[in-house]
Amino acid sequence: MKGHDSGTKTQDTTPKSRPGESNYGSEGSMGRHSRVAAACLGLLYYISDRTESWDESRQNCLKRGADLMIINDRGEQEFICTFKMFFWIGLTDRETKGTWKWVDETLTTTGFWSSGEPNGATIDSTEDCAEVNTINDQEKNRNDLGCSERRHWICVKLPDQ
Repeated sequence: MKGHDSGTKTQDTTPKSRPGESNYGSEGSMGRHSRVAAACLGLLYYISDRTESWDESRQNCLKRGADLMIINDRGEQEFICTFKMFFWIGLTDRETKGTWKWVDETLTTTGFWSSGEPNGATIDSTEDCAEVNTINDQEKNRNDLGCSERRHWICVKLPDQ
């Protein structure tokens, strides 16, 4: 296929309507390198097939009218845990060390941090971005990490955007 990236796996299917049921998108509004899952509350979730830095991941979401995922409740936490990977989410303490804010500027209200995390609150730390590790722990799986590390990423978009 012209312009097809041979490293990209795609499959056309009809979107599911329940959290945890995913399907692979082709070149829809998010383009290549993403999986699309429709979930509750009318939100669309895009899960990358490739890894990027936190900034690259966020730019990838923004250029498609979405943003990195914000996790504010147990339902969203359970949904993200259906994918067994390491993911960037839209949480950072770049503005003020130790003050974790979502990409929409709200403070984090949940405590899904892994034991001992976040641990990069010192002035010298470069662990300013948050990932989730859904491979081992389904609840306490948030970790602060250097933003230049490469992870998969999850975007969230309202269907009418």
